[in-house]
Amino acid sequence: MTTTASQNENLTVSRDELAVYDRQIRLWGMEAQNKLRNAKVLLIGGTQLGAEVAKTMSLAGVDEMHLVDHRIVDTDDIGANFLYNALVDNTKLTKWAAGYEFLYNLNRNVKLVVNEEDLLAKSADDIEEYVRQFTIVIVLDESYERTVKINEICHKHQIRFIAGSIFGWVGYAFLDFDGHRFLTKVQDPSQELLSVDESKGEANKPAGKVVDLEEEDRFEPKTFSYPSFVEAFNSDFSSKKVIRKCKRVVPPSYFLVKSMLRASKENVFTGDETKDIERLTDIWQQEVVAGNHTIEMQTVKPEKFDHLFGPDFAPTAACVGGMIGQEAIKTISEGKMPIRNLFIYSALDTSELLNETKTIKYDIIGGYPESELSQIRTVPNQNCPEAELFVSELSRIRTAPNQNYSISMLTA
Repeated sequence: MTTTASQNENLTVSRDELAVYDRQIRLWGMEAQNKLRNAKVLLIGGTQLGAEVAKTMSLAGVDEMHLVDHRIVDTDDIGANFLYNALVDNTKLTKWAAGYEFLYNLNRNVKLVVNEEDLLAKSADDIEEYVRQFTIVIVLDESYERTVKINEICHKHQIRFIAGSIFGWVGYAFLDFDGHRFLTKVQDPSQELLSVDESKGEANKPAGKVVDLEEEDRFEPKTFSYPSFVEAFNSDFSSKKVIRKCKRVVPPSYFLVKSMLRASKENVFTGDETKDIERLTDIWQQEVVAGNHTIEMQTVKPEKFDHLFGPDFAPTAACVGGMIGQEAIKTISEGKMPIRNLFIYSALDTSELLNETKTIKYDIIGGYPESELSQIRTVPNQNCPEAELFVSELSRIRTAPNQNYSISMLTA
């Protein structure tokens, strides 16, 4: 019988650990820190993005991190991955073995296990038996098919799952926390939200209870459904209710990521960048049209597609990696609700549209019919003027400014 992580939640933060984690305990509390203390993290992919995530999870104080990657460090990794010791010939080591010393010294309270097998090449049964011991599974910079393979297993057993990749200057993170609890704000039924009368362009003030701005928000645990990886990246944009909204709702960066994933799925890349850009352009054009966009309205066109191939842009890896670490901490600690369910970062373009609409219903991400869109906002990223952040949720799709690599969650 495979022992799941939830059966071993009996570790508590020691006195020595209290001194180490004092500042973050003040931020999210002892209960959350104890949940992190009992967490077992499976992290697949010792890339530049993997280094960012591993750093965050180690500093958070999880119990164990199992680091999986069978590949040997290549010359492109040297200088790009801050985990590597420049005084050592890392080209003779596997990716996580080369970064082990840095992570060990970063937080010696975290148990590190380096697995040099090609885990995702194993049978589904073997992978299933292995992953069920973990609190969360994080898969980075893997192919479409291999990501789908492990996500289906995690979704089946409701194991927390995150996938992410960096494509040069663009990156994404996908989250699947299906069936897990998060703290959500308790809505006061006596209060009504301000609504906008589009004909007058004015806010209609609701009559009723006066709101005390100093009154503390109350939260309660609530379980949410998440779509699978396949559902999230194979949305149907043909619905009549969606067609009219796609141009305002779906940012151009979505088609860049989806095109790269489809190219991976269809195995069309040859290693010849010129030919690969031509093949990517064909796929991208198809995806743009299928998404009810036009080629003319795209902010990143084929002449910039060389930026989607290596080397990976370090700030993009830092932004996406920081977001993945942040959301992993949220779900492990059962804190306030993480992103649902897709985050895209593009350092190639910026958005200038600011648009708010009344509540409508449509089917846009993840194949869930008639999900509600209560607010659409697209604004430039203020810390990086040539960047775009795209957050999509089952109930909301938003593009929001990044503040210190964290999403500014906009409420309806």
